[in-house]
Amino acid sequence: MSETVTITVERHSELLDAERELDALHAGGVDNWEWYSESLREAGFYDEDDE
Repeated sequence: MSETVTITVERHSELLDAERELDALHAGGVDNWEWYSESLREAGFYDEDDE
């Protein structure tokens, strides 16, 4: 199912910047940092069983 979401050009730009920043961090190895998974779990991105 495809839905349309309307956002401002400014918000779209912010999201693209955030995506590029996250991509750069992952490319630099941030996903290997000691508390990376713990931080994502605490933020609600996944639970203990997903790891």
